[in-house]
Amino acid sequence: MKLRMASICLFLLILSITTGIVSGKDYIPIKEESWDNLKEWQRFNIVLRNSTGETLSIAGYYFKRSIIEDFYGGQLNRKAETYVNAVESIWPSKTVLAISVSPYDIQSEGYHFSPDKFRFSQDLSWYHIDVTEYILGEEKFFGGKLKAVTAGFIAIPDGINLSKGFRIWYEEKSANLGALNRN
Repeated sequence: MKLRMASICLFLLILSITTGIVSGKDYIPIKEESWDNLKEWQRFNIVLRNSTGETLSIAGYYFKRSIIEDFYGGQLNRKAETYVNAVESIWPSKTVLAISVSPYDIQSEGYHFSPDKFRFSQDLSWYHIDVTEYILGEEKFFGGKLKAVTAGFIAIPDGINLSKGFRIWYEEKSANLGALNRN
């Protein structure tokens, strides 16, 4: 039941926050006004280009109540409150990232995406994620050729010290996320 509620909430979340923006030369598959409400250390964007020139953008941010309030401009509305409660009920003791993934050109053949390619690094340690334990999302989020935006949540693996920054990797590209205890 919790998983079904979270999946429904996720679908609504996708509809409410995902439209592509271009920031400089990088494509970010999240509404610009919401993205701009987040601080640099709270969010990341990874842009990948494959050998045929297709581009995939992976954007994400800490999915934590106080940060989601920033994301929505200062206060959670009823819909956002539902999302936060659903994720907190599934992972009550984990810190979670909301992830939006989109090919730059939806007319292309599609960029192959698989969430099990996410890795985390901190200091000299590497962390892999177990798809069954750490990932929740739309059906498309679990892998395949993407021709449209999809979204999901990834629980940050145990062992990551959230009082320090770390890197999130997808294939050979990575981005920094800052320490969670910042203001």
